[in-house]
Amino acid sequence: MNNEEKILALLENMDGRFDKMDERLGNMDGRFDKIDERLGNMDGRMEGFEAGQGVLVNQVMQLTEDVQAVRQSQVGMENEFTEKIRALFDAREVSLDYFASIKSELVRIAESQETIRRTFYRLESKQDEQEREIRLLRLEGQ
Repeated sequence: MNNEEKILALLENMDGRFDKMDERLGNMDGRFDKIDERLGNMDGRMEGFEAGQGVLVNQVMQLTEDVQAVRQSQVGMENEFTEKIRALFDAREVSLDYFASIKSELVRIAESQETIRRTFYRLESKQDEQEREIRLLRLEGQ
């Protein structure tokens, strides 16, 4: 084999290698295309996640506002109920004082009634005695 044939064989060998390299580069291009496609899909999914996060942020903000409104409402109700409970206790104290005065007045009335009853029995007894004396005087006068 002469030099030309050797060079030709080497060139053919190199040509085969270049073909294999082209094939491998083609495979690599295919892989990069798949990677690009996947990255595109991931970009789409990330955009979806970002949109979902925006919705979640809005919902959290709305919930925070709602909780704040509930807290303010609760404070108002606590103040209102505290005032009403105080008013009820004050009314109870007034009622207890009123009932105590009624009770003492009933005791005084009962004592007065007993005094009136004794006076009535004494007067009734005196009247009976006077009626007997009047009947005796009438009998004597006849």
